[in-house]
Amino acid sequence: MKNKPIFIIGAERSGTTLLRIILASHSNICIAPESKFMLRLYPEYRDMKNRDDVKHFIDDLGSDHFFKMWKLDIDLIKNELFEIDEINYTNIVSKIYRLYAENEHKEIWGDKNPGYTLKVKNIFEIFPCSKFIHIIRDGRDCVVSLRETEWGEKNIKAAAKKWVKFVQAGNDAKENFPDKILEIKYEALVKDSKNTINDICSFLGLSYEPEMLDFYRNNKKQLLVPLEHQAFHKNTFKPIMDSRVGRWQYLLSKKEIKIVQNIQKILLKDNGYCY
Repeated sequence: MKNKPIFIIGAERSGTTLLRIILASHSNICIAPESKFMLRLYPEYRDMKNRDDVKHFIDDLGSDHFFKMWKLDIDLIKNELFEIDEINYTNIVSKIYRLYAENEHKEIWGDKNPGYTLKVKNIFEIFPCSKFIHIIRDGRDCVVSLRETEWGEKNIKAAAKKWVKFVQAGNDAKENFPDKILEIKYEALVKDSKNTINDICSFLGLSYEPEMLDFYRNNKKQLLVPLEHQAFHKNTFKPIMDSRVGRWQYLLSKKEIKIVQNIQKILLKDNGYCY
């Protein structure tokens, strides 16, 4: 499992964080908090090959805002990376993720980031044996959920177009790498949780564990969602629920529904949503 990571992808507010916490509640899976260093540093260090490269990489890594939330000792990282015999980007990045996983006494590591949906090909360049889970949610509910966050897109046309961009990218990746990407629906995850999680575990070659549905208890105990992000992920501290399915029907006006559906209608239909 050294370089066979799991990546969770999907449009913003599709349930990527919920899925991350569920998988992180498996006894042997560690999905680190959302970070960006892996792809952000890739263009500069993709051809790294010596200790000088590693030193500069560590300096850049230590200044990464998202990576700081991992609370890993940078000196420990430096010592561990300098011990790697074959220096290349894949081995260096993998070691960092594995150090984080070792803190939880787990072997399988992964990451979740909606932005990765647009960069699947790049990630396969780094980790050819990785597996992806693409979670898809009704685009109209994504528009509603984005509008409710402090940072999300408030313009419904822009939000609807962004959903199309990300879902299309995920669908295309599935078509290009059919055996490496599993597509699941947010609605299935919250309505038929056990069977959906079991399907995910089968895809990953793992056994389903009932404790995965206790994710909210694990989140409270281990703070799997960093404090900085908890304000807009409050529901990850509660048992799974389907009350957020179909909220667009009463939180969008008729005019807004028409605008969103005109933009999303092809992908809504292609992904099994009625409009």
